[in-house]
Amino acid sequence: MNYCKLRVSTGVFGIRSVSSLGERQPFFRRIFPQTLEKGEYQLACYIIQAFQNSVGQSIIRHSLCPEHRNLLSLLGDVESRLRNEIEELYHNIDTVLSFQGLSEQLWNSYQRIFRHSRGDGRITKEKRDELYYYFFFKIFGLKTLGPYLIDQLVHEIYVEKDGQITYLDHELWGRCIIENSVTKDEIDRFISLVLLENNAILSRMAPSFKGDL
Repeated sequence: MNYCKLRVSTGVFGIRSVSSLGERQPFFRRIFPQTLEKGEYQLACYIIQAFQNSVGQSIIRHSLCPEHRNLLSLLGDVESRLRNEIEELYHNIDTVLSFQGLSEQLWNSYQRIFRHSRGDGRITKEKRDELYYYFFFKIFGLKTLGPYLIDQLVHEIYVEKDGQITYLDHELWGRCIIENSVTKDEIDRFISLVLLENNAILSRMAPSFKGDL
């Protein structure tokens, strides 16, 4: 099963990998970095980099690979069409889909929409699958946290409740501050997705929980 362990509290929440995610469903899985070099590696369509700031703190950041960014010009309206399909799905189903159900639906829609885009036949299957993560995280509102959630080298992520201090534990680089700012909306959205998936709630009586995603 594809899952991460989530710890949520009134102050800090963390995401810890507790198993390798399966290869059967590529729409949301943890992956091992490509082209691993000192201080930098490629992860799907992202570049992950680490460096030290002026006071000696380890900083980590991600950005879209230049090659993949250029390919987006061939996928013009893919994002808007995916958003429309997900919104339509919300309005036309009688039951609430789980996060995994929505993820699978988005993956199936992405493949179909891709076949009718200018990218079909011009973008390899490998690059198509890597770019899917870009659309996945944008549509689910996880642009900042998303790449770290699928990184096999990231063991745990912490976000202070005000979203100002965000850091993670990295297998190679230790404790790193995330340079990309995490908004309160993104934190709330991610917590809501995991709570929904686990049919759980947070309250003063139950300020933390562990669940699957």
